[in-house]
Amino acid sequence: MPGLAPFLVLCYENPGPEVLEREREIILQSSLPEDRKIELLAAAIGLGGEAFSKEVLKQVFERDSEMIKEKGLLKEWLDESRAEGEAKGEAKGEATASRKALMAALKAKFESLPGSFVERVQTADADWCLANLPRVVVATRIEDLGW
Repeated sequence: MPGLAPFLVLCYENPGPEVLEREREIILQSSLPEDRKIELLAAAIGLGGEAFSKEVLKQVFERDSEMIKEKGLLKEWLDESRAEGEAKGEAKGEATASRKALMAALKAKFESLPGSFVERVQTADADWCLANLPRVVVATRIEDLGW
């Protein structure tokens, strides 16, 4: 089944480049339509990235790069991956900033903070921190927060 060829690399504990070559061979020698072959080659490159350096991937798949580029699939995948990474980075940055703001408010309002409060804030997401910031501002006692 040539459609499963890109997953061959995942069947080995320490695959060598010859596994990538075999995947490529299975895909290109199949009777699948060219568009499907291109999709499978792009998948093989993506999955191969988990086990191999860019240099090894380039060495094995460089002959097919123009065909893959023409289809635009690899660029589409890279753009999607980049966008996902940026979104994760933004969410992480928002959470970090929100935690810092909440901790600053807690420290400004109360002399000492129980370890459980510090731990709760350090593991919280941005929404939780932002929702609790007004509560900290209006609280008269730390116990009023009920964390």
